[in-house]
Amino acid sequence: MLDRLQQEKLQPAPEADRNTLLRRVSLDLIGMPAPEAFASAFLQDSTETAYEQLVDSLLASPQFGERWASVWLDLARYADSKGYERDAERLAWRYRDWLIRALNDDMPYDRFLTEQLAGDLLPNPSDAQLVATQFHRNTPTNDEGGIDNEEFRVAALLENRNGKVMPFKGRDHHAEAFTMWMAGGGIAKGKSHGETDEIGFSITKGKTTVYDI
Repeated sequence: MLDRLQQEKLQPAPEADRNTLLRRVSLDLIGMPAPEAFASAFLQDSTETAYEQLVDSLLASPQFGERWASVWLDLARYADSKGYERDAERLAWRYRDWLIRALNDDMPYDRFLTEQLAGDLLPNPSDAQLVATQFHRNTPTNDEGGIDNEEFRVAALLENRNGKVMPFKGRDHHAEAFTMWMAGGGIAKGKSHGETDEIGFSITKGKTTVYDI
């Protein structure tokens, strides 16, 4: 970056003062001003490692998981209610808390995804791994009178597909593969459909089953 700035005959911005650094890193990592103890320790520490210690303290705080879980929850379509006209309560908070703990515990990313996508298919799954699969049930549900069940089954499948793709979407063909899995109907276990055979879906009326991952 410095080389490019020099090529363009530009100078780096001056280093921010300590109060500004404190505010920026706190809002970035935990979404709020640093706790008073963290702030005081940083502002009174004149050593070269003061900033590193502040960052480590913020990363180790419970608020780190809460701050970054909110991003994933938005992408995964999380809500504490079902949506539509009654917007009835949905007891999904255990999934929210699982996510916060996973981030605060620095869970490896492959395990983080596997437990949400197929935690119930792991050998002897724990209660926490079962809770993680709430990831699949974050879409709105409509149980008001007079609805067309098939219409809202399809709507739920499309919303479910979008909720699966957005949190860890890669190139467009990944999204297309998910669309084919979700709307393909009767896909056999392990059968390649599109560009991958890592996961298979079988869709029947009113039911979607994940077979393998």
